This record gives sequence, C-alpha cells and structure tokens, in this order.
Amino acid sequence: MKEIASSSSKEVIGLLLGSAELNIIRILGHYTGPQIKMKTRVRLSNRAVAWAAKELTKEGAKNSLIGWYHSHPGFGVFLSPRDLKTHSRFTQLFPLTLALVIDPVNDDTGFFIAPLGVAMRIPAENILVKREGEGKEEFERKYREIRRRALESLKPYYLCPICHSPVIPLQDLGGPVGVEKGVRKGGLIVYQEDHFLCLRCGKKFPGAALPLCPKCDGDLVMDIEKGAFYCEECHMHHYPIKGIKRVVQVRVRREEEKIRWPWE
Repeated sequence: MKEIASSSSKEVIGLLLGSAELNIIRILGHYTGPQIKMKTRVRLSNRAVAWAAKELTKEGAKNSLIGWYHSHPGFGVFLSPRDLKTHSRFTQLFPLTLALVIDPVNDDTGFFIAPLGVAMRIPAENILVKREGEGKEEFERKYREIRRRALESLKPYYLCPICHSPVIPLQDLGGPVGVEKGVRKGGLIVYQEDHFLCLRCGKKFPGAALPLCPKCDGDLVMDIEKGAFYCEECHMHHYPIKGIKRVVQVRVRREEEKIRWPWE
C-alpha cells in the first residue's frame, strides 16, 4: 500500500481481498484505483468500483471481497460515523467485513469489524501478519495457533437453521447483552428475540440448531485440528455443512413429529 505512505495529507481508499472460514479471515491482496481525494474524505471513482465488481464476480476468481481500507493521515485510527455508513454497505455482502484504518503520520494501524453498526477493534493478539523473511513453517505454526483460538471462541457451538454453519451470539458482536436464557426444544435452542448471527448467510435468528450426531443423536464436540464436529459415541467426524445438515431430518423421522422453527 505504497500509495498511503506517499499521501500524508489526503486520505486514500481501497478494497481488501482474500478468503474467510467461519470467523477466520485471510487477507491475500488489495485493490485500489482512480479516486476522488479530499483531506478528510475519499471515495473510489465509479469506474474503479465497476472494474473491481467485474473482476471479483468472474468465474474462477481466486479472491473474494472481505473488506476495505482507508487512511486517516494525522488524525488517529477509528471509524467515524461516515466510515460506519460506508462499512454497513459492505456488511450486507459479508457480516464480518474488515475495515483497515491506517494513520501514516502517527504510524498506527487498526482492524475493525462492525456487523451490528458498532465498531469493534480487533485485538493485536488476534492478528497475524507474515513478516518479510519469516520462514513458512514458523508462520504456519502461528496460523494454526490463531486458528485454534478462533474456533475455540465460537463455543458453545450452535448452528444456523438454514446453512448449518456455526452462529455467533449478537452480544459477542457489539449487540445488547441479553439476560434471557435460551430454552432447549428438541434439537433447538430458542430465544424470544434475535440472538444469533450466521457468518455464512449473514442472517439473524432467535434460535439455532444444536450440533447433534445424525447417527446416534449424541452431542458433538469440535475437533479443532480438523475444523469438524466429532461424535465420541460413533467415533465419526461430521463437517458443519455436509454432515450436520441431516440432524433435523433424522430427529423428525425418529421421533415421528414435525419440528417447526418457532419464528416461522
């Protein structure tokens, strides 16, 4: 991002490209283009946005849009109300969209998420940057450790009723801290109001599915190394999308009753 270092008086903006796995985001590149710059405001030109959209939606595109970056030359690292408005447009595509803010004058950098409109700065210990000259094995060791902590942070594991990926309580993402306790109903955990956010489909739900074994209905634990659920009774791994998708169907067939989501 040499354009930021060379522009210490006006803001610079661009897009972050990469991939995401649940709550783990990998930045693999960035894009910028012609932009309209002012001291405290900046935006990409319509031509630059159109080109980026075309490239990212091409069949076989290696990277996805996972965030955006801009500079705050000399006035600190934060998300202003205008920044949050811009960020909200990105979160419609990906709830955990990253916002990277760089202050080249004060040599400060910060990553933020704001899935519910509340800016949350990502702690430094949750950010891994590949340093120049760093060996591949050392970097992979650090990545495995940060991935393990990221998956651990999802406990307890509840699943989206639509795509069956793990969901996150809204209070962990800047939402109000709820005092209501969820009620277990068969293979579901249910609240009165929206309580969970799915990282895959971007929807909010008042309830979620419990990770139960499709074969024996036993509770599943997460195998952090494999990133999959494991049944200690059946000694089988079940991946969040493929294996757990049959949970509700199996319970319906065995209990001979129709389970309806409470919010339907």
